[in-house]
Amino acid sequence: MKFACLIMMTLAVIVTSSCSTGNIIARDYDRYLKNNERSGLFQKVNLAVEYEIDNSTVKHNYSYSPGTVGYDSAWVIEFGKILQHTINSQDVQEAFLKLTTGNKEKSKNSILRFKMIGYEFRDHRAFVSLNVSLMSCENLVFDNTYNAKGRGQGGKIFLAGTFGIKNAVQQSTKSALDKIFHNLISDINTKLADVKSGQIGNNNCPFELPKLSETTAAAGIQVAAWSTQFQHLSNVQGRYSPDSRRSWRG
Repeated sequence: MKFACLIMMTLAVIVTSSCSTGNIIARDYDRYLKNNERSGLFQKVNLAVEYEIDNSTVKHNYSYSPGTVGYDSAWVIEFGKILQHTINSQDVQEAFLKLTTGNKEKSKNSILRFKMIGYEFRDHRAFVSLNVSLMSCENLVFDNTYNAKGRGQGGKIFLAGTFGIKNAVQQSTKSALDKIFHNLISDINTKLADVKSGQIGNNNCPFELPKLSETTAAAGIQVAAWSTQFQHLSNVQGRYSPDSRRSWRG
């Protein structure tokens, strides 16, 4: 009888331990991304860029209690770590010529700066709001906030139990971030297309307005035209306005 009780107590400790360690969503998120790679998921970006994640995002910690396995069971979602794993994933890395951690010192390289505006997991899906700004030669190229909701995961949450909930959070969060990176890359490529067409940029700094020779007779007119064009590009449908807010995408 004592031996049977000992076995039961040991099993209880093992189960409790496995559940507590399994409730940190970001812990093996890189492995989850690896297992769900999809070549060609994003458009190619002909740009080498550095990136930074702001400190509040790095420290983010969100607790989710679904109630289907008891409200005392919580899943910890650290969005900063999830974002870091996403940026370093094969799917995102292969989209850029180069995407590396930024240098905190001033740099003339293009820099993507990420800041989480909000993260929620409710109604069986993830809701993500992420601000991304692109700097080039210390000039602001765009400052956009992207909103996306992940795929609904009601079936897994209700039917698959503890381990199904973790997978549901991972899958819905990934699908939301996939939408955001798809839109972000599309915006970068739009700017690069403007550079290629000669509307903005130069060889030394692709997103900087060209500096024309003062000896050019029509310099003033051309600079004004470029400035007008750049302002137009910055305000089209609010996509490149610093105050733009995209609606939730299904």
